[in-house]
Amino acid sequence: MPIADTDNEAIMEAKSNLEIALGHQVHILREILASMKNEHQALKDENYHVLQGFEEQRSPLFTSFERWKNVFYDAVSKIGQNTDFSEQPLLAEGLSGLREILASDDIELLVLQEQVNAILIEIQNESKATQHFLEDQSIPVDLMPIYAPDVSSKLSKVAIGLIDPEDEAEII
Repeated sequence: MPIADTDNEAIMEAKSNLEIALGHQVHILREILASMKNEHQALKDENYHVLQGFEEQRSPLFTSFERWKNVFYDAVSKIGQNTDFSEQPLLAEGLSGLREILASDDIELLVLQEQVNAILIEIQNESKATQHFLEDQSIPVDLMPIYAPDVSSKLSKVAIGLIDPEDEAEII
């Protein structure tokens, strides 16, 4: 049931925190996506000496994203009041649950939610494109621990909440 009580100060504060968290998530996800595209291009160009830098570049982004994802879950729990994220679901599940508890006048939040969804889909598509590219290429032996197709991709997906670290199945 959507929450439309704009007089409730706690709800307003939670929505403000949610907007901030989603805004940061959009920014971070865009940076991750750009890095993934640059990485894919470097692989195509056989510019192997720069590849390690991409993983190092994304590591702090994943850490920051995780922090904002926690703010997201806290805010959604406060807005939904009956929504318990003590065991945080995958981000995609949390985003779909968000639409159910927001009121139709929460346009900024709904737009940010849609942006996060769209970028997550783009990240997954880029990951798949890189995986397919890597499967068709012979990669220097010294890069295999970093660029084994399913390892790099899975770490990225776990970090941004697309898949559970214990599960092989993908959400999107």
